[in-house]
Amino acid sequence: MVVTKNVQTLKNYIGGQWIVSTRKQFEEVPNPATGEVIARVPLSIREDHPYHFLL
Repeated sequence: MVVTKNVQTLKNYIGGQWIVSTRKQFEEVPNPATGEVIARVPLSIREDHPYHFLL
């Protein structure tokens, strides 16, 4: 897989807010047409959600 120089690392969008994940593990998101990595998304855990105790 080819990695682009400017790969964007995304945050979680929860409850109308962008929240940084507490974990440091990410999944690469490839462009399906080229295989080029275009972003990284956090592999979030339940505790990343502000209301995790209600889930």
